[in-house]
Amino acid sequence: MRSCQHCWALALALALACTPKEPNGTTQASESDPSASVSSGDLGSTGSTGNTGSTGNTGNTGSTGSTGSTGSTDSTGNTSSTGSTGSTGTTTGQLESCGDGIAEAGEVCFQDAYVEDFSVSSLRVVDFDADGHLDLVGVTATLCPDVLSGDSFSAGPSSPPPGGALREGSALLNLNVALGDGTGSFAPPTTLQPPFDHPSQGGLAVADFNGDGHLDIALFAFDSLNLALLIVAGDGTGALTSVDVQTVDFDQTGDIEHGDLDGDGDPDLAISSAGGVRVLINDGQAHFTTLMIAEDPERRYSRPYLHDRDADGDLDLLILRDNSPMDLLTFEGNGDGTFSEGTALAFPGNISDIGILDPATGDRPSVLVSYYDTQAQAYRLDALEIALNGTLAAPVPISGSSAARIAIGHFDGESRPDVLLSREKSAQVFLGTADAWPALPLELPWLEVINSNRPLGVGDLNEDGVDDLVEMTFSTRLLLSNP
Repeated sequence: MRSCQHCWALALALALACTPKEPNGTTQASESDPSASVSSGDLGSTGSTGNTGSTGNTGNTGSTGSTGSTGSTDSTGNTSSTGSTGSTGTTTGQLESCGDGIAEAGEVCFQDAYVEDFSVSSLRVVDFDADGHLDLVGVTATLCPDVLSGDSFSAGPSSPPPGGALREGSALLNLNVALGDGTGSFAPPTTLQPPFDHPSQGGLAVADFNGDGHLDIALFAFDSLNLALLIVAGDGTGALTSVDVQTVDFDQTGDIEHGDLDGDGDPDLAISSAGGVRVLINDGQAHFTTLMIAEDPERRYSRPYLHDRDADGDLDLLILRDNSPMDLLTFEGNGDGTFSEGTALAFPGNISDIGILDPATGDRPSVLVSYYDTQAQAYRLDALEIALNGTLAAPVPISGSSAARIAIGHFDGESRPDVLLSREKSAQVFLGTADAWPALPLELPWLEVINSNRPLGVGDLNEDGVDDLVEMTFSTRLLLSNP
C-alpha cells in the first residue's frame, strides 16, 4: 500500500507545486516566526512547523505519521511543507536480538521510517542548523505538465518569471531542508523555490562558503538555457536567507564535491561534466575562479571524490571517465588549486560507484570500485590499496560481492568501518573485523532497497552510536538502526 500512497502523494504535490501563485498576493507571518513576511529580494524565514507523526505499533511496515499543519508561504516561494516523519516499523527477517537496545558486533538491524513530503533527487546529511543533530538537505525539480509534447513534457516559456513566481509549463527548482531532532524524526520540511528552471544533474554541496560560520548550499541550475552557480546562504538556524547567482563560463556540469583545494581554509568546488573536469576556487566570500584540470570533448566525467591519498596535506582527486572503456582517473593535488594527472585505470564494464575505506587492510586505506562486468554480466567490487605515495595497487576482486551502490559507515556494534552494498530489493554488508578485511559478506535480503540507482545517505540520525541510511524515493525513506 505504501507505493500507492506515494504515487497519490506525488500527484498531489505536483498539482499543488504547479498551481500559479497570485501575482500580488500577501502572506501571513507564521506564529512561530513573526518575521516570515519579507521584503523584495530576501527569501524569508520558514513557515510554521507541522505536528510530529504519531508512532505506530510494531509491524512489517510502519504506519504513516499524522499530517502536520500547513506552513505559510512568502512572496519568494519559501514554504513549509505539510506532513511529518512517518512512524517506524520493524523489518522482518532480522536477528532475534534486534531491538533489545544493545549494539553488538556482527548485528545489523534497521527499521523503516519515512520523511513525508521530502522527495529529492540529490541529498546531503549534515547538521545544517548547528544544533548537534543531523538534518537532511536535498534538491529536486518538479515538472509542471501543462504542455505535453509526444511522450515528454515541454519546459514551457523560456524567460524567467519575475521574482521567482511560478509559471505553468515549467520545471521548478526546489531546495528542501528537514531538521532532525536526534531521535530519527524530522520537522516538516521547508522548501525554497529560486527563479530557476531546474538543477543540474550533479546535486549540491553543503559547506560554509561565505565565511560567516554558517553552512550554505552550492548547486548549479539552469535559467532557460543559461547555467549559473547558486550560493544559498544559511543563517545557522536552518533557514535559507539569500541566493547569490553567479554566472559561469561553461554551459554544462555534472557532479559536485567540495573541499579546501588551495590550502587557504575555505571550501572550494570540484565539478565534473561532459567534456571535462573543473575546480572552482573560493576567495573566502563565496566568489569563485574557474580552473580547468582535464578536458576531452569526447568523454563524460563524473563522480569526483576528494581524499588526501598521499598524506601530504593536499586533497587529491578521483574521478570517473565514461564511454568505452570506463576509466578511474587519479589526480594529485598541488596545494594551490591545481592538479597533476596521474593514472587511468580501465574497468571491464560500467562503474556504478566508488568509495574509500580507511583503513581497509592493516593501516592502509583502499579505493573501492563497484562496476557491472559486461562479460560476466554481474556486479563486481574491486579494492585498490593506496600506497604510501598515493599510488593505487592493482584491483583485487572482493569475493561474494554483488551490488551497485557503496555506503561506508558503522552499521553494527563494532568500531571498525563497514561497507554496505545495495542493489534492487536487497543488500549485503562487509563488516569490519579484527581479522583481515574483507570477511565474507553478511547478506541482508530483508533490507529491500527500493532504488539502487541513487546513492544512500549515511549518518547517525537517531544518535545510538550506529549509522542509519537515507534512501531517496518518492517520500524519503529512512533505515534507522535498531540494535
